[in-house]
Amino acid sequence: MKSNLFMFRLFLLLLASVSTSLGADYINSATAPQSVTQYTTVSVEVSYQASTYRDIVVVFQMNDDPWTTFGYQRMTVSAGSSTLNIPIAIDANTPIASGMYKFVVYIVPTSGVWDHRLDAKTPQNFVSYIQAPSSESDYDSSL
Repeated sequence: MKSNLFMFRLFLLLLASVSTSLGADYINSATAPQSVTQYTTVSVEVSYQASTYRDIVVVFQMNDDPWTTFGYQRMTVSAGSSTLNIPIAIDANTPIASGMYKFVVYIVPTSGVWDHRLDAKTPQNFVSYIQAPSSESDYDSSL
């Protein structure tokens, strides 16, 4: 009877460790800028946990239908947890607008797509796209 109880406890312990490692793919947190500027690359800070090799995907897109993407970055990560600063280039052809965009961060199996996401975070729901300032010279050609 004691050996059966021991085997049952061992089985539960193994089951608990397997289920914990299988479900350990998630985005802990994501921090993105509230505004972006033409012709720039911004950094999105992502804290994640992965049970095996996974892809972290960062998307800069419209915050409404048709969900057009104006920036995208995919990075493969190994098992474990970490915090990364992921650079994402903002498309220079993004229409200038206030509060019309958002960042989305998600974790997927390697080469997976949005429909395969294991977890997702939207760090900023209303991101503004600001026109780059015109470059002005201190040089006066009339001198």
